[in-house]
Amino acid sequence: MGVEFLFLNVVLKFEEGHEPGKWTIPGGKIDKTTGDVFNIIENSLAREIMEETGVEIKKEVQLITNNTFIRSDGQHVIAMIFKCYYKSGETKPLEDTIGCKWATKEEVLKMEFPPNVKNYILKGFEI
Repeated sequence: MGVEFLFLNVVLKFEEGHEPGKWTIPGGKIDKTTGDVFNIIENSLAREIMEETGVEIKKEVQLITNNTFIRSDGQHVIAMIFKCYYKSGETKPLEDTIGCKWATKEEVLKMEFPPNVKNYILKGFEI
């Protein structure tokens, strides 16, 4: 059973390393651990999606792919892309976003993304 819809949002802040006005996927940094060190990636993922879109995801997530790159400020980044499942919430643009939408694979193919992002998304439709 493949993915029918995928969640996308527009990120505005260029200084965060994103291209303004292009569609992308929610993202952010791993939370600093102060106690519970288990499931930190999953918890950070859920927090970022909620902060940027108002959507709560289920605890079950699946790693789709990962890569690494160096930002223009020299910071080394490991990008991990996950397939997530909707739990609740109304889709709306929140932190750093001007728009949110559910998109089919056909719509994704016509949309403009920063480098590599479209490939990450299309992998999600294959799983």
